[in-house]
Amino acid sequence: MACDHRRKLQAPAADSGTLQELVPRFLLRLETRGYSVATAEMHRWALRQFLDWCDSHGYHDPATFTRGRLEAYQLYLFHYRSPRGGKALAINTQLARLGCIRRFFAWLCRDGILPANPASDLDLPRKQARALPKSLSPEEIDRLLALSRC
Repeated sequence: MACDHRRKLQAPAADSGTLQELVPRFLLRLETRGYSVATAEMHRWALRQFLDWCDSHGYHDPATFTRGRLEAYQLYLFHYRSPRGGKALAINTQLARLGCIRRFFAWLCRDGILPANPASDLDLPRKQARALPKSLSPEEIDRLLALSRC
């Protein structure tokens, strides 16, 4: 769970900021590293939802995060239902959001804001296999062949 071995002995930066203050710095870092606009927007969206969850639980200091707290957020994503249709988030959507959170906490660690990464050992759900397209029925094949003869 410790960060890069060069940072193990380094104390967290004094007054490194709240989650609300750190997320924009992380997003700027993604921009400066050349991430695509779509990737940056995905991170912005996922982190905005994460911050809303954190605010509703009174979590503002990144140093207070543990793997257990992040697992609670993961459980929240699993049980979340869309207000528009009551549908659950697809596993791959949950994975994408958790991936953004993991990258954010890895950045906090790399920049010396956290001494250890609580997201590094987060046990993620298995990725959903995509369904293969349905094959044509024998009748549909016959109709296509008949059309090609015309």
